[in-house]
Amino acid sequence: MNNKQMKRIIALLAFVLLFTACGKNNDTGPSTGDANTEENQTSAATEAATADTSLNNDSRWFECSPMHGASFLTKDYALYHDHHGRLQIFDVATKQDLVYCFDPGCEHKETKRSMTGEILEQGCIAYEISRFPVMIKEDHLYFLNYSNEICVSDRQGENRKVIAKIPGYILEPYNVYFSEQAIFVDYSTQYDMTEVKDNNGESRWIIGGTKQKRTGGVVSVDLDTGKVTEIFRREDHSAYVAKGVVCGEHVYIGYSYNDLPYVSPIREVNGIPLDVNKGIPLDEILNGMTLEEYVAELPKHAWTDIYDYNTATGEIKLFMEHQQDFSLFFRDDFYACNKAGENGAFYRYNGEKILQLDFSIKGALRTDKGFVFCDVIEQEEYWLFDAETGEVVKKVKIPYAKFLPSCFIGDCVYGTIDGNADGYLSAEDFWAGKTENAVKFAVE
Repeated sequence: MNNKQMKRIIALLAFVLLFTACGKNNDTGPSTGDANTEENQTSAATEAATADTSLNNDSRWFECSPMHGASFLTKDYALYHDHHGRLQIFDVATKQDLVYCFDPGCEHKETKRSMTGEILEQGCIAYEISRFPVMIKEDHLYFLNYSNEICVSDRQGENRKVIAKIPGYILEPYNVYFSEQAIFVDYSTQYDMTEVKDNNGESRWIIGGTKQKRTGGVVSVDLDTGKVTEIFRREDHSAYVAKGVVCGEHVYIGYSYNDLPYVSPIREVNGIPLDVNKGIPLDEILNGMTLEEYVAELPKHAWTDIYDYNTATGEIKLFMEHQQDFSLFFRDDFYACNKAGENGAFYRYNGEKILQLDFSIKGALRTDKGFVFCDVIEQEEYWLFDAETGEVVKKVKIPYAKFLPSCFIGDCVYGTIDGNADGYLSAEDFWAGKTENAVKFAVE
């Protein structure tokens, strides 16, 4: 990275304010530069941020996406990883894509280590932060590192401090995402885990045998105090926890499961070969059906429950139970929902219906002020729906092989370009169907 690029990334970071989820405003001001040599750039960026009234409206929020290289997406920049785990930052204003590195002499190579993990040759810091989404908040980065520790560092990724460590029974975190004050980690496992403590009271977790049911859960870590809380945990057949949707002080968690064991066409039960499956006799599972009949019957026993976690009170409650073939999309003050065979509607969180739609919701993406509904598979069509008037204000047909949107934030649309690359398209170009103006993220 040359000095010009390094100045650009520092100036960009000086522009970053404290972003909040789902449009909740926050009056925290912009931070200043990191070095005297950047004083002019950071001063200009600060003045721009102060003058930009759009930063003080409801478009100021972020999205953590497992797509686009485990990304942290905002209306000003995207922080993401390339195919080798290197952290990159894409600047929306200039359409520049930079390695997240502040060393002007760095060649951006990975660290070389010995077979035992010792560093032989130090590499670029952009590889050494996290493989999960990384949040920029004021003058700091927050992230889950490779040792399953929640860390805070300066904006360059240096001067790190461990806030907390997620529980050792979480072998492989699935999704990592943030609210304004916490980081959330969800997981699912089919192994028995046993905690063992040594003479010093230090604990470690031993992996045991495979269970008949899976355990799914969500852990939160307070970014200020480091307090670790398991906010959700359940055990069922084929349990899966979807990435939560953060809306203000609430996190909506989707939990999918079967009420019967899954028997595969190759005669495995919950992924366990029958010759080692001692827990459930196959005849009992099939209950008089052939294996083929059982596989056809199983989808009728797949369910989804939705939970509402209140970050302010710590309370979690069942929001929607035993759902099947339904669509559900959240915003701060209302949500959109329809069940199979029904048209969609908007509801307040107290259950009051506020608007009946005359179509069935097949897909939707939330925006700063409403939803973009889509019918990608059949019609490759998108329409922007005004939640207050009930009118379609914009409509466009875009082949999903050209551009497939995944996130709308302010005037930005992030998505998949040409079916194989992540990138950015302005909202203006999206609604004009000008997918040729999409900018691909730089990946290696």
